[in-house]
Amino acid sequence: MRKIILGLSFYLVTLLLPFTTHAATPLERIAIPDTDISIEMPVGFATKKENVRGSSTGATGSQYVVLENKARTVSVSVANDKLGLKKSQMDAYKDLLLNNLRANSPQAKAVQLDEGRPAWFISFRTRHDDYHFNNVILITSVGNAVRVITFNGTDKLSQQYNVSATDLLLSIKFNE
Repeated sequence: MRKIILGLSFYLVTLLLPFTTHAATPLERIAIPDTDISIEMPVGFATKKENVRGSSTGATGSQYVVLENKARTVSVSVANDKLGLKKSQMDAYKDLLLNNLRANSPQAKAVQLDEGRPAWFISFRTRHDDYHFNNVILITSVGNAVRVITFNGTDKLSQQYNVSATDLLLSIKFNE
C-alpha cells in the first residue's frame, strides 16, 4: 500500500511540475501604441511590426494592436474603442452586449481596475477552425466616456504562460 501511495505521489508531482514552472511567468508593462493604455504582458511580448499589420483598423472601425511573443507562436489582439456613451450608460451597454452575445453563453463580472475604477468583464469562448479563443470585453469609463477594450487570445496563451485574459486586463492603466 505504501508503494502505491509513494508511486501516486511521484506521479502527481511529475504532473504538477510543468504548471508550477509556468506559474511564475514574469510580466512587464507595455504601452499600447497610439493609445493612452498600458498593460502587463508576459516578458518577451511586443507589438507586431507595422509591415505585418501590427496596428490596424478592424471591420467595425476599431483600432487594434496585436502583441505577440518573440517566436510568433502566441498573439493577442487588444482593441480600443471610445464610444459615444456617457459613464451613466455603461451598465445599459453591458446588458446590450450580453443580449447580443447570448449564443456564446457570455458571463459578466463586475470588477475594479486601477484606483478603484468600476468596470465590467464580459467573457465568452468562440471557435475558429481548430482554435478555441478566449474573448474578454472590458467596459469601463475614463472621464465621462465609456471605453471598451477587447482581448482575444487562443487557449495556447493560457496554457503556455499560465495567465488569463482577465489577469492581463486587470493590469490595464489609463494615462489620463
